[in-house]
Amino acid sequence: MKNELSGKLDSVRELLESKKGSNDDEVTKMRLEIESLRKTLRDGNGASSSENAFDRYKRELEEERAKSARRLAAMEDEIARLRVVNKEAVAAADVWKHEALRPDNKRGSVAVTAIPVPGTRTRARVTPIPSPSVEDLKLKERVEHQKHEIELLREWRLRELNGRRQAEQEVDRLKEKMARLEVGRRTPTASNLKTRLDKVAVATADKGKRPVSPATQAVEVNDREAFLSETRGTLKPLKKDKFVAICEKEGGSYSTLGKTKEELALKRADVAFGKDRDGTLKKVGVRIHEVNEETEQGTNDSTEVNDDSTTS
Repeated sequence: MKNELSGKLDSVRELLESKKGSNDDEVTKMRLEIESLRKTLRDGNGASSSENAFDRYKRELEEERAKSARRLAAMEDEIARLRVVNKEAVAAADVWKHEALRPDNKRGSVAVTAIPVPGTRTRARVTPIPSPSVEDLKLKERVEHQKHEIELLREWRLRELNGRRQAEQEVDRLKEKMARLEVGRRTPTASNLKTRLDKVAVATADKGKRPVSPATQAVEVNDREAFLSETRGTLKPLKKDKFVAICEKEGGSYSTLGKTKEELALKRADVAFGKDRDGTLKKVGVRIHEVNEETEQGTNDSTEVNDDSTTS
């Protein structure tokens, strides 16, 4: 049998080998058809298996629903029965209470016994708490959000008040500082007349050697005005008693406060800059006549040197 089959297979193989070159396309087509058939069969089995699983899940779901419905119906029956028992117990207790508290009934005839306690351990009663609704949760969240906003507003308000308080304190501090500076500015300060006189003497020695130009004279006038302004500011806050003492010390006469202050300021300017009332500059034995541009164009020799005795 085996040898016979081997012979037939050999003949078939030879036949196929002989036709191999001409029938390659047919073999390829057959293989493609076989693969497509296998794929179709596999897809059909998958669809049927998925349909079977869906039916099974649907059947299990129906069974669970039926079980839940039966369980719910049993619970409703039990609840109804317990309600009936509760009503009967409440009615019996009310009857017993009315009978015991009846006016013509004696209290001694009512036998009150202790409530029997079962010896077995009973399960503790648990009162179910309903879950909060979505509206309550939203309302609670909104209230908490508003509280948070109120706290933030309070904090910002406190920060604003603190900043305003600090700004007011800074303004008060600056006002006090400005007041101190104003008081210090009004306080009379001693002017160094000796240094000014030394500078004027040196300048006089140099100016006696050459003619004075208009620019130099303008600078001297400006210096004199600055000195007068400073001296007036120094003398302005002085009181009458102190000012009278200064007049006696510097050899002046006191008439009125304002007039005397002006005369003393001019006298100090005369001492510092050597300017007489007649419009000439007198500096340590050197008399310099003031000249304008027209006089300077006419002559360049406008200075005159005299002794103190000649000047007086």
